[in-house]
Amino acid sequence: MPTPLQAGRTPGDDLDLSLDDMVDLLSREIERLKASLEMYRLLDHPQKQDIILRHVQALDERQNRLDDLKDLLLARQMPHWRIGETFSLRS
Repeated sequence: MPTPLQAGRTPGDDLDLSLDDMVDLLSREIERLKASLEMYRLLDHPQKQDIILRHVQALDERQNRLDDLKDLLLARQMPHWRIGETFSLRS
């Protein structure tokens, strides 16, 4: 199987691929944490509130990282756009 560079891709393409992979991994981890959170909400556990709090904090951290990665991907696709800057797709 050819490497990405042998298949006509540039090193920048590899970076895009790894950012896309990270977005995918974080998205799946967020879904896993949401499912786990729902399970703990239904259970009767002596440390239920602490466990839920830790899961919510982990979800927030992962969501922030996911948002940052999406901003990086958008910035790579739109080089004139700066991270944190808002824009409209309307004419």
